[in-house]
Amino acid sequence: MNYKIKVLLLISLFSTTSLKAETTSQAILEQKITIPNPDEVAFSQPSGFYEKEFKLSLSHPDSNVKIYYTLDGSEPDPNNLKGSTYRYKNNYEQPPNKPKDNFLYHRYKTYQYTRPILIKDRSHDPDRISQISTTFDEKPDYFPQPWWGAWKAYDTNKIKKIAKGTPVRAIAVNELGIKSPIATHTFFIGSQESFDLPIIALTVPEKDLFDYDEGIFVAGRDYDDWLATEPEQLKLSRASSTPANWHRRGKHVKVTIEQISQNRLSPSLNVELKIHGNGSRMDSYKSFRIYFKEKQSLKGFVPNGEKLTGLRLNFRHDGIPHGIIRSSNFVTDTAAQRIIEGLSFGTQNSYGYRNIFLNGEYYGIRNIRDVKDNRYVSHFYHLPHRKKIEILSNKANNEVPSNKDLPALLKGNFAQWDELNQAFSQKENQNLDFAQKYIDIDSFIDYYIAEIFLANTDWPQNNYAFWKYIGEHNKNNPATDGRYRWLIYDLDATFLEIYNKSLERAAVTNSELYPFTFIFSTLLKNPEFKERFITRFSDLMNTTFVPERMVNVVENTKREVEKELPRHIQRWKYPLSIEEWEKSINLMIGFAQQRPAIQYQQLQSFFELSGTYQLKIDVNDSDFGALKVNTLHLGLKDNELTKPVAASCPAVLMDKVLAFPWQGKYFKNLSLKLEAIPKSGYVFSHWQGAGLTDEQTIHPILELQPEADLKLIAVFERVS
Repeated sequence: MNYKIKVLLLISLFSTTSLKAETTSQAILEQKITIPNPDEVAFSQPSGFYEKEFKLSLSHPDSNVKIYYTLDGSEPDPNNLKGSTYRYKNNYEQPPNKPKDNFLYHRYKTYQYTRPILIKDRSHDPDRISQISTTFDEKPDYFPQPWWGAWKAYDTNKIKKIAKGTPVRAIAVNELGIKSPIATHTFFIGSQESFDLPIIALTVPEKDLFDYDEGIFVAGRDYDDWLATEPEQLKLSRASSTPANWHRRGKHVKVTIEQISQNRLSPSLNVELKIHGNGSRMDSYKSFRIYFKEKQSLKGFVPNGEKLTGLRLNFRHDGIPHGIIRSSNFVTDTAAQRIIEGLSFGTQNSYGYRNIFLNGEYYGIRNIRDVKDNRYVSHFYHLPHRKKIEILSNKANNEVPSNKDLPALLKGNFAQWDELNQAFSQKENQNLDFAQKYIDIDSFIDYYIAEIFLANTDWPQNNYAFWKYIGEHNKNNPATDGRYRWLIYDLDATFLEIYNKSLERAAVTNSELYPFTFIFSTLLKNPEFKERFITRFSDLMNTTFVPERMVNVVENTKREVEKELPRHIQRWKYPLSIEEWEKSINLMIGFAQQRPAIQYQQLQSFFELSGTYQLKIDVNDSDFGALKVNTLHLGLKDNELTKPVAASCPAVLMDKVLAFPWQGKYFKNLSLKLEAIPKSGYVFSHWQGAGLTDEQTIHPILELQPEADLKLIAVFERVS
């Protein structure tokens, strides 16, 4: 990389007879010239795991440069050869007490390279980062024991050593004092086979995260300043909104990220880190985002990463570590999102779990997810202009607009959404035709069904998001049509309450939730929308929300993380134990098994429906044809399913729930639409089964209103 630098050339002429003689002439010439940076420092070994300690050599093609390096994550600085310190606190006073100057200090230092660096086993070195408070507790209860170096494996109960890495950062400085870019590598001594998940190694100056004054992972100065206010101004109860350094939302920290997995190593990339979340910022174990640069590929970090450029990833802790709902189980949100993938709204794709190491020290498990911003929407919906995307959302901490019709805005201009709400308040506009001009109804319905069925108790007053494209409409891309489509996120508060009446909550018209339930409750008054909603709900409970499928997703997700969890528990002391964690997973499985039957009862009660019937349907040969039942396309494999316009990714694990013979439960006296679809070389012949007229048996498309159980077979024949 080249930089424009200003070189100040001082030309001074001195007397040749005496050093004390006055300068007879002096000229100062200032001009801009281009001088290239020195190349990066070369490392003799790449990042990764090594069986034995070794000596690392650093080199540079220019023999005149000086090489400087650090071993603590700090940026190499020739002016810091004697070392510097930053301060932090581990004990914060509680209201109404005032702050104390009970500071602790950590040292960081730069070394000049003169000989190879010994990379050794550091697993028994004292902890640094894990002994720093990341909450405003008076006595943090989540510190591991000092010099902790072992954990019991999940499957064998054997004691295993916890590795510590050595982060090495190096620069070259030439004779003009110009520095090279920082080169960063992380080295471990031991076997990577002890890790069941890939490792993400983050290298960052500790003070940027943990310094009392500037660190964004700590309560720090911002909390103490709040605590020092006058007593009458002080709220004695602390909450997620209590001032603390971690609320510095605009602050980004420069970090280097590497992924180390079996036999594979990602590039070492310089990126930025930012704290993620709202209430979770006060948790000890924080979620954070990684901001990749515009042209940086995610290759080596996530599947198909070569196709992802300049995106942002959320490193999420999946759960509510110290919240009132449950201890983090690392499964709820991930499994919930995987269950509903392929429905007509955006989901946050999960790219799997990772072990996080911060400056070589184990920092627990995170799940990598999409960040729901305009880059995400632009990428997954193939939109040409990010600045033409408007994203709206509400937050529990935000003030609700006084006109009660608007969710709080996250991004974009809500003028048109305001107009739509105002129009909906007029009775003549409360119909499906009007709504469809502004809203993707399929997206709206699927989104509400998912939140209602999963019984999200942190919605709709919170975690409610939708978007639209305001650029030019491209007829080849329906997502550019300017209609609102929905995004789902933060499903930690799902799979909790089997009997939760979330449908009533979503349609309420007389509470503080009304600003976020207005359009849905209004549309339910329309008979066409109401029947469409009920039918789609039934379709999804017969496929997406089939208990066996949901249990399968939950158990698959559990298996991804279970072997690594003992190490995480040793580090963070939550979940409380493996046994408690497994209990929480079993509660999820119980929800998956029992919720559908309860949801049918709630639908029947809420809409005053007359009961249900069983539909059993089949084809004479699945090679001859397929069937459509309402919105479902039966007989297809996952790779044959059409992704809805508003979906960010295709559905998975649908083969079994769409396979023939098929059966489902529907409500009586509502429209049931059936269509027989012959494959190439075949034609529809007739329907077999009782309850049809002679004329109906020969029509491939039927619209019925069954009042009792129905069993049909579609018969296809070869073309003569």
